[in-house]
Amino acid sequence: ADAAELDDALDAMLAADAVFTTRGPTGGNAELLDAVLGACEGQGVDPLKHARALRARGLLTAGRGEIDRSRKDLERAVELTEGAAGEHGRALLDLSWTYLRERDLPKVEALCGQALERAREADDRQLEGMTLGALGAPPKERGEDAKAAKLYREALSIHRETGNRWYEGLAHTRLAILHLEHGHIREAREHAQEALTVHREFGIRVAEALMLQCLGGTAHVEGELEEARDCYAESAELSAGLGDQRLLGTGLGYRGVAELELGDLEAAREHLEEACRTSRRRDRGAAALA
Repeated sequence: ADAAELDDALDAMLAADAVFTTRGPTGGNAELLDAVLGACEGQGVDPLKHARALRARGLLTAGRGEIDRSRKDLERAVELTEGAAGEHGRALLDLSWTYLRERDLPKVEALCGQALERAREADDRQLEGMTLGALGAPPKERGEDAKAAKLYREALSIHRETGNRWYEGLAHTRLAILHLEHGHIREAREHAQEALTVHREFGIRVAEALMLQCLGGTAHVEGELEEARDCYAESAELSAGLGDQRLLGTGLGYRGVAELELGDLEAAREHLEEACRTSRRRDRGAAALA
């Protein structure tokens, strides 16, 4: 294939990636990404399209825990986008996520700070909102929850201003989890419901499964055990269809706990055992809890 044909292949592959990322199966496009990116090496393709493809593969491999491989792709994407402020900022933002997975919070803040500079240089308000949301993660990890919530709310305000519904849902997701972790049940439920509405609007099934677990958590804390069990069960069913082992393991585990508290010991044992088997592959903490 010549460079023009490869550019078309990158466009098609990125369109397909959006579907796999939101609706699954998770990682179902891994071979496609490898094939197209392999064909592009040394062929003079559009550097920004090449960078977007590298970012797509980098996020996929990071989600699988392959951090070194992910970082190599994302660092290359940062290099390829050096002259384009908005695209450069997005690549920096994706690279920061690999360091968040390793809890290297100063590195996350440094990369997100650079991304914020590029966003403001390009007058890219959508990217600015995305970066402010990402900057909320380090203070959240340190227990500086008021600072994290402030950044999440700033991001939400920008997403509303720019009509960025997709990231508006993400901002609600972050606020829902933060409030749930601190027992602010009313606020957690409100943000989770808002997030769920957006995720269903776009068909973002991974995020839908996560927010169903969050809503299950609010019901669980309030003693609404049957509602909690049903939310967890729906989340686990979605996660199984997506092939997302991490979310499947936590959904099964929480469902088992709700069933245990309801006195349904047979179902609880079945789902907790399944959670142990599933989570052991992806989330050893969740496996230990189950």
